[in-house]
Amino acid sequence: MNRVLGAGSLALNAALLGYGAVRLRHRVLFRVRAWRDIPFETGTQYAELAQQRFTGWTPARVALVGDSQFELAPVGDLFGERIRNRGLKGATVADALHWIDAVLADRPEHVVVFLGTNDAYYRFPTSSTQAALETLFARLGAAGCRVSVVSVPPLPGRDAAVAAVNAELCRLTEQYGFGYVDLHAALAGTRWTDDGVHLDRGAYAVLGELLRERVG
Repeated sequence: MNRVLGAGSLALNAALLGYGAVRLRHRVLFRVRAWRDIPFETGTQYAELAQQRFTGWTPARVALVGDSQFELAPVGDLFGERIRNRGLKGATVADALHWIDAVLADRPEHVVVFLGTNDAYYRFPTSSTQAALETLFARLGAAGCRVSVVSVPPLPGRDAAVAAVNAELCRLTEQYGFGYVDLHAALAGTRWTDDGVHLDRGAYAVLGELLRERVG
């Protein structure tokens, strides 16, 4: 009986390695953490996590920087070229400051930023998100690479928070001459999510089309 159970457990673990299972697990964790109103990690933990996750990666022309919207993305469907996905689940704009320098040290030609979903979802003070965005954009601007910035999608029940974050993203994008990818407008009025937060495959297809226009 133990052998049967062991074999069944191994088969189950193997099945759970699939893309869909990873997304499901993250959605459950996100719901639990949202219900308890706690973030995923602290800023310093993100620095350590990024170092563990990304150290030793071969640099690529395009780098993605974001939260779970990028970490869970089917990257192969977004681009037809080799890229580096530096997304970490649960990250806020301020958290990304703990690993953006390492991303820029690889001297990518193009950085795509998709942050702000967690700031809006958890209703972080606009002033703190604004300050973090200003610091992030200053570092990106100093790096001299091309930058594209993706807007926060239309999160149900978070209209005001989303509008505030996107207004800052749009303002700073214009100030620094970056490219603005208005995913919010592209998804407005459509069914784009299964859990009210994360993009579904159809929404990723829309994002892929928008990004391919920028990245080329």
